[in-house]
Amino acid sequence: MKANISHLKRKLSYMPLTALALISLASSSYAGDFGFGWDYKTIPGAACQPQIGAQAGDFERFPHSILNGSRTESTVICPIVRDTVHVTPLDIGVTVTKGVKCQFSIMNYAGDEDHPRSPFDPTSITDLGADKEIQYFEVLKATMIDPEGFVGYYALQCTLPPGTEVFSYISGEQAKTTDYGE
Repeated sequence: MKANISHLKRKLSYMPLTALALISLASSSYAGDFGFGWDYKTIPGAACQPQIGAQAGDFERFPHSILNGSRTESTVICPIVRDTVHVTPLDIGVTVTKGVKCQFSIMNYAGDEDHPRSPFDPTSITDLGADKEIQYFEVLKATMIDPEGFVGYYALQCTLPPGTEVFSYISGEQAKTTDYGE
């Protein structure tokens, strides 16, 4: 009988360790589903579209960029992927040929610019040499989107002189990000 009690005590002493191991496995799995930080998306310039549909033939598209192949200045709209329903700070960067002028807009569900400062001009520009630059836009919480949620959207509008390109753009939302759409 004494041997059975000692065996039972040994089994019971392992139960807290087993429970702790199971909790740590579950919590690390849960922690992998979301975190708080910058969630960035990089999009090729080829995703940009001419503002005026009749000018579509004036642009050349490459896997990485869109080029104004006409002899006149033309404008493109570049949609920004938004994957959070919450109002969050935004960090946007667009890599372009020098001479391209871009602005960032926040629109509401009706397509109206819905921020008192929209459209935004770049907050800074980084020279990449060789006729390229990155235009950065830093936008703090856009509290004017009404109603808040999936109904608002963002876009870049870039005016390209002849022979210039939008190469790519990156957008980041500072938010709690998840694997299930929030």
